[in-house]
Amino acid sequence: MHRQWLVNRPNCDAPAENLPNHPAFDDWRRYLGEITPGTGDYEHFVEEAFRLHASIRSFGADNVWIHHQWGEHRGSAFHVVTGEKRSAEELKLDGAGIYGAQPNTSMSHQIMTDPADDYAQLAAFQRNAGRYVEVGGFCSENEHDFERVFERMYDRGIRDVILKRRNRKYPLIEVDLRKWKSDGNVLHAVGDEDASWALINDEGASSAYLVQERVTMRYEYRSFVIGNKLVTGAGCVGENTPLNNSGNAFDDTVQEFRSSSTPERLPEVRDALLAFSRKVAKEIAAEAPEIDAYTLDTALDEHDHPLVIELNGHLNAGFYASQPQCITDALRDLQ
Repeated sequence: MHRQWLVNRPNCDAPAENLPNHPAFDDWRRYLGEITPGTGDYEHFVEEAFRLHASIRSFGADNVWIHHQWGEHRGSAFHVVTGEKRSAEELKLDGAGIYGAQPNTSMSHQIMTDPADDYAQLAAFQRNAGRYVEVGGFCSENEHDFERVFERMYDRGIRDVILKRRNRKYPLIEVDLRKWKSDGNVLHAVGDEDASWALINDEGASSAYLVQERVTMRYEYRSFVIGNKLVTGAGCVGENTPLNNSGNAFDDTVQEFRSSSTPERLPEVRDALLAFSRKVAKEIAAEAPEIDAYTLDTALDEHDHPLVIELNGHLNAGFYASQPQCITDALRDLQ
């Protein structure tokens, strides 16, 4: 018997825009029902359609169960061909694979949702980050307390810092260490009331943030690493989806500065970042072989040197103009 797969039921409305003719939307209609124009986000809906489409093509419809993680059928899975209903937990215990975006149900400051989420601890990341990075927390009362981290960074000559909440996309908080040094008040140094409240809400959570030296990041690129190998990738161009893919598993459309530069096809930039990403993935595999399915985001600094932005679990990651079936094919072949 082939391995069964739990594929998450997308929780998203269709967009108002007309969708092009594509097998991904045919699969949606066949397995999830008609697509009724609504108020949903276009890029999000297209990505979810491609997740389903790639799953059906790689795993085979006979092996796919739609997992409801929200709504009246929460916790249940329905076979896409027969309609049979089973407990998703039972299928997991029977060895079913998991694919598709996962809801964030944990509010814990400490629990990692994926092995890749703890990337800041990797020596491979630190070697290739292209900037000084520590983990830290507000009023954590240990060596990771912001004040101790800020002191170490200030002594290194660092003045501009970015705080990134671990395991969440936001917030990104700017910190001026000159202001912090003048009065020792962390909240004054962030200079933004919303950011201050974010830190207060995380008070006492040790190592809740990445504390990063601010550096220029250009031509951000996302590679999907499955089985310790790069399988597909694309530039982090927010308006692009797999519908925009150029026909190459590693799309060459990039944007110097996200949301403020014109997207360009620059294969030489893509190739430089891919060569670097393959090197980094090899180092991660040697150091932490258990981290074998993730996204690796890279960029060029102001001197055209490549650096690692971050790692993330692949299940919830945006595709941009990559080829999602390369991911599901690789996941299938891992088994």
